[in-house]
Amino acid sequence: MPALQAVSDLSGPPVAMESKRAAGGRGASRHQPAPRPRWRFFASAMLVGLGALLARLQPAPLLRAARWLEPHEPPGLALVARLLVDAVGWYTSSPNSRWVSFPDVHAHTAPLPAGKRKVVFLGPSCGHISYTMGFVAGMLEDAALVDSMRAADAVFGGVSSGALAAMYANAEMHGVGNITFWHRRDMLQLGLNVDRYSPLVLGQEVEKVARAYYTTCMEAINGTGDVPYTGPSLETTTSIPWLSAFPIVATQAGTLRPHFLSSYDGEEQYVSSLVASCFVPVIFGLWPWVIAQGRRVFDGYIGMWLASFPSSYLFLSFLRTMPPDLLNAPNKLPVDAQFDTSEGGIFTKSWPFGDTEWNIERFETGKADVRANRGTIRAMILDFLQS
Repeated sequence: MPALQAVSDLSGPPVAMESKRAAGGRGASRHQPAPRPRWRFFASAMLVGLGALLARLQPAPLLRAARWLEPHEPPGLALVARLLVDAVGWYTSSPNSRWVSFPDVHAHTAPLPAGKRKVVFLGPSCGHISYTMGFVAGMLEDAALVDSMRAADAVFGGVSSGALAAMYANAEMHGVGNITFWHRRDMLQLGLNVDRYSPLVLGQEVEKVARAYYTTCMEAINGTGDVPYTGPSLETTTSIPWLSAFPIVATQAGTLRPHFLSSYDGEEQYVSSLVASCFVPVIFGLWPWVIAQGRRVFDGYIGMWLASFPSSYLFLSFLRTMPPDLLNAPNKLPVDAQFDTSEGGIFTKSWPFGDTEWNIERFETGKADVRANRGTIRAMILDFLQS
């Protein structure tokens, strides 16, 4: 009887069961949200731990490790890339889909900025940004090519570090400095600060670079700065005209889908958007994302896998981080495969090292590669602009 009495006491009156439901206990409604799977917690913890480890390392040990790992290009890179894009596609697709084939993933088309007909889009280059800027500087040495870009209402755009190179290219196109000036003033100092501290300061450094760029361009346009302005005459303005059509890509946190940005309302919005396109979670700062135009976003590389670039875009690739056959862009200029003569593979080119001589050498190599292939590069870009 005592045992039966205990069971009776445990059952309790109906009111007790209702209170359990209200408190979210075992009797809670099945419409309550399910707890998150444990694997997400462990995966996030591993990512944070790995990022914190890399962020604390100085660039020099990373360079030595990269050179040891990479005597040749990784043979399985294309396979890994294919698996990654399928995994991202599966994650962002309908719950009814167990697997997604590659062509079905690209459902997010890059928009054409207002008032523009063509976009020369610079892919990510990580620590290879000095070469990227040198290559673009070599392109802009060609007066006929620059005139053709202006006639075609073309603009530079980019993703991640390619967005940094693109913003400097647009400044030169509109008469504020040239890329050699921007590289010497901003990017070399950024590299020195990374080398002095760690990659963890990259988020702050990119923000400082973006603010310095905005201030310099505004002062040049209004005739109050040290950098001369050689563009078309403009009235005193409170904004930079070409930033109304500057396409960059970030990745939406959670969905991993691309978030396209092309116009910016003032300095703060522009700076936050540019930082977002470059922001590698944890490594650029101990945060999983940043806020840009009201969204949680981070580096645009992952989102680019799900992007579809229309025929009005010409995609320039500088690192083999994405095999050309997996990039959904009808117009591609594979700089890394056809023209890049710099030494090293994907690992040794990916880390942002603070060696000034090394960065200057890569910048000059980029310019030299354009000069050595001037006719081919001009023909490929003019064919795109005139198509």
